[in-house]
Amino acid sequence: MILKKAAKDTNKGERKAGNELNEEIEAQLEAELEDLGDDYDEETVEDIVEDDNSSAKEEFEQYIRNLMTIYNRELVDEAAQEFLTNLNTPINRKKISRELWKVDRRRIDLLPFYTRLAACLRECCPIIADDLSQYLIKDFRYHLKKKDQVHNEVKIKNARYIGEATKVSFVRYRHTR
Repeated sequence: MILKKAAKDTNKGERKAGNELNEEIEAQLEAELEDLGDDYDEETVEDIVEDDNSSAKEEFEQYIRNLMTIYNRELVDEAAQEFLTNLNTPINRKKISRELWKVDRRRIDLLPFYTRLAACLRECCPIIADDLSQYLIKDFRYHLKKKDQVHNEVKIKNARYIGEATKVSFVRYRHTR
């Protein structure tokens, strides 16, 4: 009974925060419409909303492309800060864990930096590190059962990635035995 009441209170707080966010977005939209003057119609309003969505998507895609250029700890920390301040949405969290897992098999040099990024993001968004560790363990078990001599580079990449993740403790040691 108490848990249900606490869950309802939490949902009310989330709804209030969501309503405040919606009101803020509506206020911004109204301000942009006032800037347009009397020349706007429904299509103009839809274009403004679509531009906001497409610009956020383009910004995230640019962020993912920039991850390939990370080569030191300072850049990793800056990338984590940028993600948390500008790009932290549930959809982007799911996408970034997938992108961190899909590192190219020939770019093993990025594994320590991607692991550090996931560890930094784990403090505020634990789902990113959890998803990444699930992807790694699942892929490792898949290749372990397969037992063929093909895709050796992928197997090596995966084993090294799990090793790096174990160092920063977001893959449990018991999974790596």
